[in-house]
Amino acid sequence: MKRNNVVWSVGDGKINICYADIMKFAFPKKSRRKKIIVIPVNTSFDTIVDEEISLYDKPLVSPTTIHGRWIKNMVRHGFKIEDIDSAIDKYIGLRNIQPLKILSTQEKRRGKLNCFENGTTVIMKGKNNIEFFLVALSEFDENNKAQTSKEEVFEFVKKLLDIYDSKGQGYEMYIPLVGTGRSRAGLTHTDSLHIIKSILTLNGDKIHGTINVVIYPKDRDKVSIFE
Repeated sequence: MKRNNVVWSVGDGKINICYADIMKFAFPKKSRRKKIIVIPVNTSFDTIVDEEISLYDKPLVSPTTIHGRWIKNMVRHGFKIEDIDSAIDKYIGLRNIQPLKILSTQEKRRGKLNCFENGTTVIMKGKNNIEFFLVALSEFDENNKAQTSKEEVFEFVKKLLDIYDSKGQGYEMYIPLVGTGRSRAGLTHTDSLHIIKSILTLNGDKIHGTINVVIYPKDRDKVSIFE
């Protein structure tokens, strides 16, 4: 079965749809060229992954989400949680990015209290020529359950494309499908692919490099790269 499908190509810009595990691109053994990996996170940029859900009344980041898998892989590849937090805080502080709201410890007993606007992006350096774009998508409710709307998925992709246009420098970028799972946007995998693909093609003037939309191989029965 074909694993790639180029759906748009103009000048130096290209959109490719592929079946792959985005973590393989995020944590390569080596990479000659710089790559940008998009990691959807919650609006507080939390870094606590709760695997033992029985220990907590309101678990934070799920280990099965891309957000959770990224944190676990970062630790596995030598990054400390405090260093990840420090890099996020430094990026936000240097750019004077202000939170939309600040929760109280009564509203959220664990994790970070600052909540940022949908689409807020923190750029963080990985290893082997990898740059991570941590992009705020879902807001945790009072039970720490991620909440996202279809409209917020649209905004997420639009703002991601803006940051890629201004900061991407033509490097290859990898985007997972968003809004299909625990973010609770209620999108099917096909819906998510159509939204991402339509926004990218409608704003092709902002694409100066290859953007790969990455579909997890186990989801190939839910969506075709030829949709």
